[in-house]
Amino acid sequence: MELGEQVFHFECDPSCDAENYTIIESSIVRAKDFGGYLKAQSEQHGYAVMNDPPGPVPEIIARFGIYLHWLSDRNSHWYCCDASSSGVVGVRDGSHYNLFMYLATKPCNFVHHGMVHYWEQGVSQLAPGSYYALVNLYKELKAFKTKHLSAHPEWFRPDAASKEMSFEQVVGTKQMPGILYNITNIPNAVNRFKAEMDALEAYGLPPMPGFEKMCSTSPSDQSSSLQDLIKVKLTQYQVEYSELEFEFTN
Repeated sequence: MELGEQVFHFECDPSCDAENYTIIESSIVRAKDFGGYLKAQSEQHGYAVMNDPPGPVPEIIARFGIYLHWLSDRNSHWYCCDASSSGVVGVRDGSHYNLFMYLATKPCNFVHHGMVHYWEQGVSQLAPGSYYALVNLYKELKAFKTKHLSAHPEWFRPDAASKEMSFEQVVGTKQMPGILYNITNIPNAVNRFKAEMDALEAYGLPPMPGFEKMCSTSPSDQSSSLQDLIKVKLTQYQVEYSELEFEFTN
């Protein structure tokens, strides 16, 4: 079997969410042009930009970010990724690999997706999928730093070589939970996010970009809005909410 080249961006006429649309051939961006796409987005729209040093995000960092997203999905959405019609194929492209991901339609649909996300954080104990997502993210980030720090110190904090938090500090175990283990269990979304920002500050780390200041610290129940959204979608699929709830709790 010969795999075609991956398409990761395209535009449609009249729009891609229209009932009938045509893909604009001239707007298709393929995997080999990923670096050029990042450069164009940073110059034309201010997306994918690094502040220090200024310029587009290096292609390897952007690819690594996509991989981390998939890795988290692999841990939390095992029911989708382990389905018989799902899979990943790695194809070597020079010194890098292109990942081709296939996701089965039925187990990966919105209803399953939304319901499983609901249990990932803010509950009484950390779900196994959430825990191993944290474990693997820590391992991959550490491996990335080990591989690239000496050649590309500009990608990291100035004190990255001397200041590193251990796995026990960051993740830990059920018996001896670390920072993120405890934070992920906080029920209220606003309080959970504030705890994460407080932890970064306590360890002398910068806040997440765009969240230098909390927009609101007032309590809000995020779970009820998610449940309402799920109920709307279930109605569209003509599935009873109680029926699906039974399926996921047994």
